[in-house]
Amino acid sequence: MVRSKTTPREVNEVLTRSSSLIGLCELPPSYFRGSAPRTGAGPAPVWLYHQQSGGSPGRARIELGSLPDSAHLTWKEQDARRVQLVGCTGIDKDDNWATGRTCTYAGRSVPLRTGKYLLELRAAATGHVIASGKVVPASRQCPAEEGYITPSAEEYADAFEQLAKEAAG
Repeated sequence: MVRSKTTPREVNEVLTRSSSLIGLCELPPSYFRGSAPRTGAGPAPVWLYHQQSGGSPGRARIELGSLPDSAHLTWKEQDARRVQLVGCTGIDKDDNWATGRTCTYAGRSVPLRTGKYLLELRAAATGHVIASGKVVPASRQCPAEEGYITPSAEEYADAFEQLAKEAAG
């Protein structure tokens, strides 16, 4: 998970691939010259990236295009060059716990874990954190793959909408 105190660095290239926005959630965060600046009018196009759990390296994009736009964010943008904000998430390694339940994966029982997920909302054009917070998933169901319970798409959307609202003043 990216930490707010890390200084973003500019990549000396033009943003051409959507997967390049993942760099805003890495250490140090990297942003691209020519990325869309945050405008104050209307919902801002945002993409979210979640740090995978269960030993899977890297990040995965959280697809929220089926959700309705909120007052401050829109999930439907397909062109990486128009994305104004990037949300980064990952389990808080210092604030997670066993639920008391177990899940079975490949014939073995594993304690079901959950915890707080760190959230950072970053400006795509600068890499700077504009808001940060945490969310705890409500579900206590075993995930499809071994790892932590993750927030639902709706929980992420609500949490990032709250961060965008706070950042807007």
